Amino acid sequence: MTSARLDRFAEINLADPAIVKNPYGFYDRLRDVSPIFWSDTLWGGAWVFTSYEDVAGLLRDAQRLSNARFRAIVDQLPEGSGNFDTLINLHSRWMVFYDPPKHTRLRKLLSRGFTGEVLEKIRPFVSNLVDELLDSFEAAGEADLVYDYARVITINTIAEVLGVARRDRDMFTRWTHSIAAYMGSEKFDLDLMTRAQQSIVEFEDYFRAVIDERRRHPIQNDLLSVLIAAEEDGDILTEEELLSQCVLILFAGNETTKNLIANGIYALINHPDQLELLRRDGSLIDNAVEEILRFESPVQFARRIVKEDFEYKGRQLRKGQVAALVVGAANYDPERYRDPYRLDITRPDIRHVSFGQGIHFCLGQSMARIEGQAAIGRLVARLSDVRMTVTEHEWLTNPGFRGLKSLRVTFERP
Repeated sequence: MTSARLDRFAEINLADPAIVKNPYGFYDRLRDVSPIFWSDTLWGGAWVFTSYEDVAGLLRDAQRLSNARFRAIVDQLPEGSGNFDTLINLHSRWMVFYDPPKHTRLRKLLSRGFTGEVLEKIRPFVSNLVDELLDSFEAAGEADLVYDYARVITINTIAEVLGVARRDRDMFTRWTHSIAAYMGSEKFDLDLMTRAQQSIVEFEDYFRAVIDERRRHPIQNDLLSVLIAAEEDGDILTEEELLSQCVLILFAGNETTKNLIANGIYALINHPDQLELLRRDGSLIDNAVEEILRFESPVQFARRIVKEDFEYKGRQLRKGQVAALVVGAANYDPERYRDPYRLDITRPDIRHVSFGQGIHFCLGQSMARIEGQAAIGRLVARLSDVRMTVTEHEWLTNPGFRGLKSLRVTFERP
């Protein structure tokens, strides 16, 4: 492959409206030129990987690739951009941004909060919430399934699990949205980082009070109470670790799952044969959610930092360089999936990479599946003739987290 052909992609802007609208066609063009290439502009310079084989394999490669990437963010800040030490220090304590052995230790402790007992507490809450929302929609005959449905389900579920006050939950939507906007950007943005820093400070200040209350009055099988009491080989979470992981859980449990639900309903409406198939056979919902996660992954890419120089398929990766693993491209790789542009809720052996792979595989994936299965499955079963009120929909300009700005629909009862 000649360098001249690769030069076509030297200047990549993933926030380009045309790419945001249809990133998968763009990913195909990248992969056709080369499944591995260097970009001068993405993340200050990065190796970009778009094939399923490479993305899945490198997500599992914790020996050569690091997820402790906040030093790299600091180093890339333009001169005079301001002081973001607070953002970096607080955000860098999230478990997902540690390597072993710190990551191993934190994951063992946090896994105590995602046991079957805790997850079983979620199921009836989600089911009841979904039915309450659908009851109100039936009376109105219309709804915005992003703001009135997916957002309400995810923010209330994760907040309920953590035991935070219902009156405070709208604040969490604002905080998680600003953090997602900053995390999903592929270029430095002063405004996004400023708002994200303020949100993280407010997040942690809020949880200090909640944690103090929960220490004095623990609740059985409550996620926060379980995390406070979590112990592994005599080790417990420190105050700062607990604070940071609470913010991580609330962020991850809201933003990405909200997009999973809304993206899934949007995909089914656009594939009426699959929507009708699911309506006729509700037992397909588990596989349908997996296909939706492949078809419209809420997370479009993951970034890693090269630990040491090494050669990969003829490319020389250098210590400190960024490796951009394009999850959305991997899920559409025709070498892995037959007819990837077809939504097929009966597709066998899906094994998407939307929840990651390896040691950083999403700890909350079971919770996300519970919410997605209930929200999508119950809506399809209870409402018929679901129609979008507009033909063109806007996607969030955030290239890293794929989601619709709104999804207004009308519908009838079956």
